[in-house]
Order: sequence, then C-alpha cells, then structure tokens
Amino acid sequence: MKYVALLVLLASLPASATDVLLSIKGNIYDTACEVDSTSQNKVVNLG
Repeated sequence: MKYVALLVLLASLPASATDVLLSIKGNIYDTACEVDSTSQNKVVNLG
C-alpha cells in the first residue's frame, strides 16, 4: 500500500520542461569547401 501511495504522490507532481537554445560558435580550420547558405541557423533535434 505504501508503494501505491508513493506512486500516486509522484504522479501528481507537476512536470515541466523548457526549451534550450544551444549556440555553437568557432572556427573551422580545414580545406576549403562549399557551404550551403540555407544551413545557417538550423534547428537540430537532439532527442
């Protein structure tokens, strides 16, 4: 019975999430290549 009460208590707690903006900046030191201008500011799903 204690486990059921604990599960009910944990299930009733509010859940929250937040959006995260991860900005990666730096220099690429490699041979020249073509870069697609539409790839700038691309949203990537990490999960």
